[in-house]
Amino acid sequence: MDDTTELVIDFAAGGNSEGYRRSGWYAPEPRHSWTQGVESTLEFPRPNVPGAYLMLLELGPFVWAEKLPVQHLSVLVNGSEVGNFALREIGTVECRVPWALIEGREWVSVTFRHPDAAVPHAVNGVADQREVALAFELVTFYREADSTDAAPAERMIPTASGK
Repeated sequence: MDDTTELVIDFAAGGNSEGYRRSGWYAPEPRHSWTQGVESTLEFPRPNVPGAYLMLLELGPFVWAEKLPVQHLSVLVNGSEVGNFALREIGTVECRVPWALIEGREWVSVTFRHPDAAVPHAVNGVADQREVALAFELVTFYREADSTDAAPAERMIPTASGK
């Protein structure tokens, strides 16, 4: 992983998720990839710069009125839970990944557990027999800005552009 940029995994058709998806995924569609079954995994090289990292998941749950109002999601990094969510609509969730979970490893292994996966045909009658839970659009993994060695006062001074 490049130390100066974030890693963005794009799950759309034509995106770069193929290199990172391991088990539990259906083929990419125009804007996203559906999870397959109750667990999906990703793997990517560990960053070289120590620090706390953030992982942003841009995704939408398969929900259907009262029949399936929520999809639950647990996120594990190298076997340790870093997030637990109840998803009812398309959005972004954030997981903090402490350096202790990834240091000393060559790869970052991410497991998504989605126990509410369902077959759309059984829920709403559409002609889709896949067992889906979540439609992933993007996963962004980047180092937290405040995990640099800069003094706190330096980080709080705005630049002339207001950033």
